[in-house]
Amino acid sequence: MGRGRVPPQALRGVGETICPVREKEVLEVKKIIALSVVALIAFACAAALVGCGNSESKAKANLSNDVQQVTSSMTELVDPNTYQSVDSFKTVWNKITTQYNKLIADAKSVKSVQVKNLTAGYDKLKKSIGNITSSQSLQTKISGILLAGQQFLAALSQLNTAVTPSK
Repeated sequence: MGRGRVPPQALRGVGETICPVREKEVLEVKKIIALSVVALIAFACAAALVGCGNSESKAKANLSNDVQQVTSSMTELVDPNTYQSVDSFKTVWNKITTQYNKLIADAKSVKSVQVKNLTAGYDKLKKSIGNITSSQSLQTKISGILLAGQQFLAALSQLNTAVTPSK
């Protein structure tokens, strides 16, 4: 009789696997991979949440810095030397306008900040300045500009209090 080779399937029962130990190892590796993926996703979500808190803090710090810059420029605007020429006045006003626009853009990143009073103060200041074309028109508007400037500074101070952390 010729001896033939017996196929492995003939030696196992119905539903049995050829190498049960090997399949258990594969399942264990799959479990480890799955748990690693879940842990990685959880870590990424936690890092994203921590990042959100930091971005709010950073946005408040940026806004606080913007408020200080506009306040500093407003100090220049109320300085009598600024009113010596239309050019010096316009230079300061253009600087304030640029800084104010940046401040408003940064304020949108801070959820807890209201800029309604600040916007109203800026609009009054802008209206009081109007279209200054000569030293004479500047001189006639000084009192209105200074009054509106004080209101705008008060709104800046309120905003600064809201975004500056207490020490």
